[in-house]
Amino acid sequence: MLLLIEIRQHFVDFLFQGHFHAHKYNTLYLKCQGYLLTYPNYSTLVSILCSFGKTNTVGKAFGIIKFKGYEGAHADFSIPRSENKKGVGHTGFDVEFGDLTPEEASERRDFTWNALAYDPINMVIYDGYGGLKDLKNKIIRHTSDKFAEDPLRVLRAMQFQARTGFSFTNETKEIMRTMSGDIAFLSKERISEEFMKWAIKGKHHELIFDFIRDSGQESMFPELMVLKDTPQDKIFHPEGDVELHTKLVMKRMSAICDRENLSGDRKAAMVFSALLHDIAKPFTTKEEFKRGRLTITSPEHDAKGGLIAVEILRRIKIKDDIIHKVKNLISNHLEHINISKIAEDKGKLSATLKLAKRLYPASIEELLWLIEADIHGRMYDRMEASLYKDNMKRLGLLEELSEKITVKDEPRRPIIMGRHLIEMGMIPSIQFGKILHEAEIAQDNLEFDTLEGGKKWLTLYLRKS
Repeated sequence: MLLLIEIRQHFVDFLFQGHFHAHKYNTLYLKCQGYLLTYPNYSTLVSILCSFGKTNTVGKAFGIIKFKGYEGAHADFSIPRSENKKGVGHTGFDVEFGDLTPEEASERRDFTWNALAYDPINMVIYDGYGGLKDLKNKIIRHTSDKFAEDPLRVLRAMQFQARTGFSFTNETKEIMRTMSGDIAFLSKERISEEFMKWAIKGKHHELIFDFIRDSGQESMFPELMVLKDTPQDKIFHPEGDVELHTKLVMKRMSAICDRENLSGDRKAAMVFSALLHDIAKPFTTKEEFKRGRLTITSPEHDAKGGLIAVEILRRIKIKDDIIHKVKNLISNHLEHINISKIAEDKGKLSATLKLAKRLYPASIEELLWLIEADIHGRMYDRMEASLYKDNMKRLGLLEELSEKITVKDEPRRPIIMGRHLIEMGMIPSIQFGKILHEAEIAQDNLEFDTLEGGKKWLTLYLRKS
C-alpha cells in the first residue's frame, strides 16, 4: 500500500541537510512532521491512525487529519484533493477528493519545496516542480498559477522568508503583487497567525521591509515604509536612515532571542518591539541647532512610538498581552539614558523602581534586551568609540540598579497592605485606598524598603493626617 509524504516546511530542513529518513508503514506515527498523501479513503485512514495515537478531524472539509502519536511525534495527514476557486478569501474553494498523481496533487501547494513528495516504502522523492533545486539555491518560488487563488499565501511567503532567509524569484514577486488587495478579505485571525509565526519561528526578521516592497503590500504598513525616508544624526547613527537602523536592530534581536532561548509570546513581544521601537521617528524628527552644530533629533519618539505600535499590532489582531508589553517596552526604551543623568544614587534606584512598575507586564530584563539591540543597531566602525562605551555603560548601570533592588524580573510589590492598616486599629473605609496609594509612592521614593520600615512610615503618616 503506497503512502506518499508531502514534504512540508516543518522538515524541509531535514531533507536539505540530508537528515530525512524513510519510515515504514508499521511506524506510521513517524519521527518527522508533515503530510501523508494519497490514501484512498478518509475514514479508513482515520481508523488506522487511531491505533497509533490520537486524531483530530477538524480539517475534514479539506481531507486533513491532525495526528499525535503516543511517543509525542505529530503530523498532519491528507488525502489527494483538487480545489477550485469559487469566492474571495482563504476559504472560498470547492474541494474534491480523488485519485491524483503526485504532480497533480502537488500543483496546489504554495511553493516548490512544499510540493515535494516522498514514498517511504520505495524511498522515492517526487519533485515535479524543481523544489530540490530551489532548496539548494535558497529560492522561494511559487509552484503554479494556482498560488494566486489564496491570498493567505502571501503572508506564508513572508514568514517562510523570515524562517529561511531565502530570496524570491521575480515571477513570485510579480504574482504576489497582483494579490495585494486580496489580503483585505482574510480574517484578522489568519493574518495574526501568520505574523505570530513570522515573529516566533523567524530568524531573519530584518527582511520584512524588502518583503513588503517585493510583494506590493505597502498599503498594509505605511508607517514602516516611511522609515526609509527618515534621516538620523550621523554622529549617533552613522548607519543611515531609520529603516536601515531598524534592520540592524532586528538582526541583533534575533541573536538575543537565540542566546536567551526565547520562544512563544515572549519572543514575539521582543521581535515586535524591535520592529516598531522607532516607528514614531518619521512624525517627530526635526533639525535643530544644538551643541554647536545642526543636529537631527526625534523628541518624544519613544512615548509616541508606543501608541503607534498599539495601532499597528491591533490592525493585525495580535493578542492584547503582547501589545501591552510592546507598548511599554517602546515607550521606555530611552529610560536608561534618563536614569544615568540622575545625580544621586538614591534617585537612580527610585527611578528604577518606578520604571519596573511602568513596564509591567514587560520586565526590565526584556527592556535591557531591547536597549542592547538598539545600541548595536548602528555601524560602530564609523562611530567614535567613546559613544559606544557610553551607551554600554548606561545599559550596564540599569542592569546593576535593577539587580540591586531585585526588580529585574518583575516590579516590587507593595509592602503596606490593607491588613496592616487593620492591625493598627483602623476600620476599613474609603480612606484605605488613599493611604495605600501614599504608601506605595513612599515605597517608590525609597522612604522605606522593609515591612518594619513601612510600619514606621505608616505610624508617622497617620499622626500627621
